[in-house]
Amino acid sequence: MTHAQRVDLIRPGVPGPAGQVWADLGAGSGAFTLALLELLGEGGQVYAVDKNLRVPKHPRLHTLWGDFTKPLKIPLLDGILMANSLHYVEDKATLLKQLQTYLKPGGRLLVVEYANRRPNPWVPFPIAFSGLEEIATGTGLVARKVGDTPSDFGGEIYAALLTRG
Repeated sequence: MTHAQRVDLIRPGVPGPAGQVWADLGAGSGAFTLALLELLGEGGQVYAVDKNLRVPKHPRLHTLWGDFTKPLKIPLLDGILMANSLHYVEDKATLLKQLQTYLKPGGRLLVVEYANRRPNPWVPFPIAFSGLEEIATGTGLVARKVGDTPSDFGGEIYAALLTRG
């Protein structure tokens, strides 16, 4: 997947004024982090969180090495991006409830995941959009699919925006 494809996939979930503060949970090497920074514009900031963080240095990027399923010391956020990271979490409902405490009123949770993937060592707890929608509803969130694209590993990847109902 190219940088432009990542930007296009998450663009519908990252509208709003310049200068927003977001977190990228499970940032890894920063591929989606850089796409998010581009969409947030000059005043935007991103907190990149991962146990194995390998993001490039950037003046508007704050790096936090750690487990995003544990409490984080971050400011209230305009949004959270979880690109290919929710599938590492078995108890997604508990995590979604925790993530809501990091969001400002009107904050957004943008999830990028594989559609219809079977469990494997790299995607141990996959979640199709229908499953995400069901879990989100149970935690007081409304899920809306905002994009999809072919995956480099077969099948499709979707982007879903979760907001408070």
